Amino acid sequence: MMLQAQFKPATYCNPMNISYRFSIDPLAYKDYSWGAKMPGRDMKKGEYDSFREAADPTMVVFKNEYYLFASKSGGYWVSKDLLKWDFITTNDLPLEAYAPTAVVIGDSLYFATTDCKWIYKTDDPKKGKWTIANESNPFPLDIWPKGFQDLCLFLDDDQRLYLYYGCVRPTMGVELDVKNGFKTIGELKEIHAPSTKYAWNNIGLKSTNMLVEGPWMTKHNGKYYLQYATFADSYVDGVCVSDNPLSGFEVAQSNPFSEKAKGFVTGIGHGSTFSDNFSNYWHVTCVHSPIIKHNFERRLGMFPAGFDKDGVLFCDSYFGDYPHIIPKKEVKNSKSLFTGWVLLSYKKPTETSSSMGDFKSEKAVDENLRTYWSAETANKGEWFSVDLLQPLTIRAVQINFAEHLGKAKGRADLGGFQYVVEYSNDKLKWDTLIDKSNNKEDLSHDYVEIEKAVKARYVRITNIHVPDGMFALYDFRVFGNGGKKLNQQAKDFSIVRDAANGNKVKLNWSKIPTAIGYNIRYGVAKDKMYMNRMVYSNTSLDINDLNSKSKYYFSIDVFNEAGVERGKEIYELK
Repeated sequence: MMLQAQFKPATYCNPMNISYRFSIDPLAYKDYSWGAKMPGRDMKKGEYDSFREAADPTMVVFKNEYYLFASKSGGYWVSKDLLKWDFITTNDLPLEAYAPTAVVIGDSLYFATTDCKWIYKTDDPKKGKWTIANESNPFPLDIWPKGFQDLCLFLDDDQRLYLYYGCVRPTMGVELDVKNGFKTIGELKEIHAPSTKYAWNNIGLKSTNMLVEGPWMTKHNGKYYLQYATFADSYVDGVCVSDNPLSGFEVAQSNPFSEKAKGFVTGIGHGSTFSDNFSNYWHVTCVHSPIIKHNFERRLGMFPAGFDKDGVLFCDSYFGDYPHIIPKKEVKNSKSLFTGWVLLSYKKPTETSSSMGDFKSEKAVDENLRTYWSAETANKGEWFSVDLLQPLTIRAVQINFAEHLGKAKGRADLGGFQYVVEYSNDKLKWDTLIDKSNNKEDLSHDYVEIEKAVKARYVRITNIHVPDGMFALYDFRVFGNGGKKLNQQAKDFSIVRDAANGNKVKLNWSKIPTAIGYNIRYGVAKDKMYMNRMVYSNTSLDINDLNSKSKYYFSIDVFNEAGVERGKEIYELK
């Protein structure tokens, strides 16, 4: 008898499907000027909703497995395939500090983090046992100028180790002696400071308070790529390039290289770039756009990345919050990792078992992480349903839980999200699509690839158990294909550059009634259109973070449930 092979998903969808920890003390944030974001609640008075937090990620490959470290997470994750993640806890690391970094040296993994005088070492990170590697030579925190924050440890090809750091200030760098207790070699150097002439360094900020933080270094073909987080139209990562690890860095023409200002996931900055086991590059980032409860309620995202034939570093965020393939071999074109499955549930009619106050059901299909629907209770049997308006082929579902009025802290042992997703064509006969009625995992952005695609008009999720708060959804996202192909190109596309500020442009085009949305690709050359902006119902777009001295090229793709109609014409902006 032949055993049926177990289904192994091959796709993922941002935000990353990991266990995000609740803040251990939400009230610790009460003195921040932005305060709590929940309508009608005052954090300074002790009124808060729990919020989950993960940011500033570092991803490294150690012994052919992937290790992911993130701020304020109480541990770290390991994966064999970038799809299924196991969480590891330890008391040996300062895991409550921000912006961790890690580097592989020989057969050991090393770790450091913000305002920490120690570098930690392990030969077996799965066991969570770490020792201090520089016990004889702790970092002298009192003499590090301007603070010791947002670290990056980088090992060069010649096995020389460098330390970079900087948060809301210039990036500093110094060499460390691996064989002599990690003592510094030479003088600490300022290797990159922001310039007001580049719009992505100071959009929305005063020029005297430009933000440059989260450095990360990657070497490719003899060049050093210093990446750094900053604010443009959203949180982004810029990049500078040099022939030397500690000097001579020049801002790359194609900048910011990691950006996603529109869509469900936005603000992809403060990241790390790594190469997987098949030599494919990825950029894992913080999803910085604040979710509704608090500015620090952040998530993580992972995007294909790479270097083109001219050595230009890019991060491919094209349909970056739609399902993508995790490859099992080296791929030459990052666009080939997009499945082509599109969002079927966007602004479709909804029904629910109940709705609480202003948290209406339509907010669970609006592609907005700043809004959500909440049922009136957390009871078993509360449900949410979406009408796709016609039978469409369903390939995957992402359930983004909101936990309205929750009070959990840390990694409370409250159990996982338990639910059932069903599908129907008449709302009378329902069949099971996903059964997680016995689920034990705490996955608040649970993404499920369907083993055998189904065709259905209605999709319904029914609650069994939530770890905390009400049964609530940021968005219930159904992916797949169906319906009539567009076979249309966008028309009347125009680009107007602001006469007073060349960093700004306004785009306009004519509406296509059968389109769900548009994806505008652009870049500094026809073969380097690495940046993009996705919009849905709008037919205009403002971009405010171009380089005023550069020429740009634009093209516009159109999409609906059937798929993407790629723009054939390229428009030049001089």
